[in-house]
Amino acid sequence: MKNQNLLLFLLLFLGNMVLYGQCFVNAGGNTTICGTSYTLQGTSSGDTNGAPVWTIVSKPAGAPDPVFSNVNSLTPNVTGMTFPGNYVFQVAQNCNPSGTVTSQVTINAPGATTGFTAGPDITTIPA
Repeated sequence: MKNQNLLLFLLLFLGNMVLYGQCFVNAGGNTTICGTSYTLQGTSSGDTNGAPVWTIVSKPAGAPDPVFSNVNSLTPNVTGMTFPGNYVFQVAQNCNPSGTVTSQVTINAPGATTGFTAGPDITTIPA
């Protein structure tokens, strides 16, 4: 009887694992960068179906859309973050059989720094 109960428990447990296959996607950690480009650090695991897809969720007001090197890669390079502020990216991954999972990451960029100067040297003030 004990073995029958154990077998029944194992069958129910494994049956649920098969019925409710899961997958996960992670867009990586939020970060602050020093330039206008960054390589996103996505990961996925489990029963995935097809390629991931990256999108831009939000960006600083007036900023042009950043450009992905490959929206279907877990680690695309993103360029064109030329306005200072937060850029929020989302990765979506299809899962078997449960649908799509998503994850977001925020990249804080300083914007383009070309054309800025510190001004003329001040040589008339003693140190």
